[in-house]
Amino acid sequence: MSGNGLSHIPDFVVELKNLTSLVVKNNALLDDGIPKNLGLCKTLKEVNFSGNCLTRFPDQLLELDSLKFLYIGSNQIPSVPRAIGRLQKKVTYTVLNNHI
Repeated sequence: MSGNGLSHIPDFVVELKNLTSLVVKNNALLDDGIPKNLGLCKTLKEVNFSGNCLTRFPDQLLELDSLKFLYIGSNQIPSVPRAIGRLQKKVTYTVLNNHI
């Protein structure tokens, strides 16, 4: 779904039971554009929200137990929550260019 000017991720994404990768980079994704129940995507291993309009870390990502790769660079996220430490041991992530 990259490069389409999306401000919101369609809610049906959460219903995709075998989804392993969610790449929504280089859009206009807003903080409230991420489904609140994204944490239900238990098979999700990669999330790429780079190059969007996020101003806060999406807490839904902390619920993704299978997550291995997280890319949220090139947004306006001022800080990453301490709870990311729970994921750090198993997740490779990048937050470059975020004004952190």
